[in-house]
Amino acid sequence: MKLDTQKQQERHIALRVIALIFWFILFYIGTNMIVGGIVGAVAGSSTKSFGAGYAAGQQASVEFFQQYGVAVLVVQVIIFALLAYLRKLPGTSKYKANT
Repeated sequence: MKLDTQKQQERHIALRVIALIFWFILFYIGTNMIVGGIVGAVAGSSTKSFGAGYAAGQQASVEFFQQYGVAVLVVQVIIFALLAYLRKLPGTSKYKANT
């Protein structure tokens, strides 16, 4: 059994909360961009021109988020809470990494 002679340095709770807020904003924006892009690409794929595809994709994305926006947000919060609980996001763990 290996004895750990170095005391791990704890990260301040305020810094962990700030990191969680920062990561949630990035996670929210990133996942909305991915979902909106997929919805828009599917809707715009049946058009003949780029302009028509852009307009159809934008309209489909807006309608999708108006109809399913709350469900998407709930899934985002659940996934983010799981990532935060498992401390997979940088800056959210209780202890600083030993370097």
